[in-house]
Amino acid sequence: MRKRSLESLKNILRGLSKNIFVEKPCKIVNVHPSQNMVDVEYYDEYETDILYNVPVRHFQSGSAYIFLKLNAGDRGTIRFLDNDVSYYSKNFEGAGNDKRTHNINDGIFSLGFYPSTEQLTFSNDELVIRSGNATITINNGNISISGGNVNIQNINFLEHKHMAGNTQTSGVIT
Repeated sequence: MRKRSLESLKNILRGLSKNIFVEKPCKIVNVHPSQNMVDVEYYDEYETDILYNVPVRHFQSGSAYIFLKLNAGDRGTIRFLDNDVSYYSKNFEGAGNDKRTHNINDGIFSLGFYPSTEQLTFSNDELVIRSGNATITINNGNISISGGNVNIQNINFLEHKHMAGNTQTSGVIT
């Protein structure tokens, strides 16, 4: 019995797409001291493998950044870029190997994709920055800082004494 041409085409496409890397969930197994490279364990066809020296996509511009320290066990995704990025990483954008596409060597790690069982519960506030038990919340124009010490230019606001006329205050001022 002959296969129909549509079924044959589907089999060819399945075989091709199985070998194209696009993006996969992963977990950091090692963070390099610079925090710009990680080794990740990724999942493919229900098996794990490790990729070494994967560049990290941080939130940064030419003059500013938001830094989130990476740790082994943090999760995210590894995205495989369309072409060779090894030359881009060394600041030689025009010298890459454009014949190489969706290659396992052209991955970049992005933080923050967690399985549902490991996701944190987020508040409904507009902006929350949290580390350990310290939290900064910005909501509707108000700023709230809680947990831990509050230091601004080496002044600890939990220990600092304030004078207003004949009234002395200490601790948190609202």
